[in-house]
Amino acid sequence: MSGFLTPQAPARVSDAPPAVVAHDRLSRNLLWSYGAWAASAFAPLVTVPFCVRCLGNRLYGEWLIIMSLAAYLGLANLGLAQTVGNRIAVAIARKRRDEVGTLVATGFWTYALIAIALITMLLLGAHASGHS
Repeated sequence: MSGFLTPQAPARVSDAPPAVVAHDRLSRNLLWSYGAWAASAFAPLVTVPFCVRCLGNRLYGEWLIIMSLAAYLGLANLGLAQTVGNRIAVAIARKRRDEVGTLVATGFWTYALIAIALITMLLLGAHASGHS
């Protein structure tokens, strides 16, 4: 049991200079980033034929439309959640907890207005195309 309770110096991760460690980490992360990009670029080459075979042309087309609408709805966020979160953090840090409720309500009603506008545009588009 020698060394069990004896204090020891912490083990160093690397004896290399910090600049070399940072460069190695950057290179590794850059390689993984490009690898992920390449995988996402080539994934449709496998998934599209598989989905078309399983769903058929019509259902796959409908699936693409639904997924495209979902992607556009994700863009409708406009960074609102991050902004509200940051403002809440600032209000709490400044000991202004009474502002938190106002910020949450403002974020909610802004999302509600965006949703109403998007639903209205969707319904108008469906009506104009004759799919109402």
